[in-house]
Amino acid sequence: MDISSKYQEKADSYKLNSTCLWKLGLLRKEDRKFLIDFGSLHAFVKVPHSLTYKLNTYPEVNAEAAYNDNHLATASELIASKLFKQLGFLTADYFPQRRYGLYYLASPNFLEGVCQYVTLSKLLEKRRKTKAYETTEEMLLDAMLNSSNNISYVLDNRQFFLQFMTKECYDKYIAYMLVALFTFSNDEHNGNIILCKRKNAKKFEDVFIYDKESTGFNYYLALGISFRDIKFELFTYNRPSTDILVNKLNENYDYKYKILKALIEKGEIGKKHIDLIKQYVNIDFDKLCEEVASENEIVLQKTQLDFYKLGQDCAGELMSEI
Repeated sequence: MDISSKYQEKADSYKLNSTCLWKLGLLRKEDRKFLIDFGSLHAFVKVPHSLTYKLNTYPEVNAEAAYNDNHLATASELIASKLFKQLGFLTADYFPQRRYGLYYLASPNFLEGVCQYVTLSKLLEKRRKTKAYETTEEMLLDAMLNSSNNISYVLDNRQFFLQFMTKECYDKYIAYMLVALFTFSNDEHNGNIILCKRKNAKKFEDVFIYDKESTGFNYYLALGISFRDIKFELFTYNRPSTDILVNKLNENYDYKYKILKALIEKGEIGKKHIDLIKQYVNIDFDKLCEEVASENEIVLQKTQLDFYKLGQDCAGELMSEI
């Protein structure tokens, strides 16, 4: 049985919902993090927020903006979980709880006991410390440890990644970056990528998706900025390096999509990933968001949905031009 099937089998066996997890589980604090113990199962607890909010780089932060950002970030996490699952990814499950106006998310660790797993950053750090590499590979490791996920970089250094991940895992890693790109995800770093493998496997076989609460638009929406102005910001001004990079640091989204088109035209992004983008274009975001709202009793902002549709439109435009 593959990792995804074992993961889903374990998740289904608990028959969890938000009510039973939050009411029957034991809430505790460990290493400055909150956990819920549900028998032998442990769930991580967080208060969702956008990266921009966490960095607190804007003086407009106030109580209303904080609540709005929390609601938007919660919605993004739930939307992303359903979206990535629909596209065939192994994805974290989330159980929301609203207290004093804020949403909290509990995410059970169904990976434990199912497979071996590690964040990409920890794996690279371990390889950097324990292996004696030639200069070229040392430079590759250093670059990976000090950069965001970069599509061109990963494509150019395929053999480096295939040392520790299977071809299927490598393809899934690229697919993850493409979907993150079209959803305007902006907290993409190697600590937010989990690689998984079966106990006796020599290489990592799958990518686990989690921590997708932050986008390039959520906090601006929380401040009440218009769709038009946020779109102008995304496509005109250079984005910070925590975004998915397509080629170089500080790209705006207009540049990102143009370079992605060039990579496709040069054949560096092949049919499998083109088919993924086409599949993404055909996602019914209205239905997906309706399901998120009804299943989690959360009200979604129409303008937030409009941004997911904007990314989808960009993907469709790209496919029409190749």
